[in-house]
Amino acid sequence: MDKKSILRWRKRNSYYYGWLDKIYKFVIRPNSRVLHVGCQSGDRSLQR
Repeated sequence: MDKKSILRWRKRNSYYYGWLDKIYKFVIRPNSRVLHVGCQSGDRSLQR
């Protein structure tokens, strides 16, 4: 998947990705290190 396709996919599914971000921010403590295994595009990053 190229970057343009990933951005289009995320825009189309923005509700889902927003929901995931809320869950991650609730479950993962600030300044924690996270290993995300199995992320096909590698575009998931946590920013606090």
